[in-house]
Amino acid sequence: MSDPSIATLFNNTKAPYNISTLTSKVASEALTGKGLEVYRNHVQEIKRERKRLQGEIVKLSFVSRLLGDHDANFILAQIVDPKSGKPDNDLAHRIYKTLAEVEGVVVRFRGMEMGCEGALRITVGTRQENDILLEKLKAFFQ
Repeated sequence: MSDPSIATLFNNTKAPYNISTLTSKVASEALTGKGLEVYRNHVQEIKRERKRLQGEIVKLSFVSRLLGDHDANFILAQIVDPKSGKPDNDLAHRIYKTLAEVEGVVVRFRGMEMGCEGALRITVGTRQENDILLEKLKAFFQ
């Protein structure tokens, strides 16, 4: 209950989204020295796993190359027809659907985006998650 001009003033000075006390506490803890150390360790692990995943995935006969920059928490792998070597949206989409629906491994099909023909977007996971992904991909043509 307030005069509309005062209510407007309060609404203009608050954050655009309300957050709970618990969320605020977790955010504050994350910004402590210990929280930042955990964050830095996670970043280093992602970088190590990204490099390993990049090296392993291009060894697959149906991956021609990685697209884009390589500083993100994901890689963009171009899937090709192993016989012709040409980018293959149909194969990429089949791999995407099989991984998601049969294997329980989620990647993203990006073949319809400009410059991404045959592309799968693969988020860098933990070593165990990446091992599972690589195992499922290797088994795709066996």
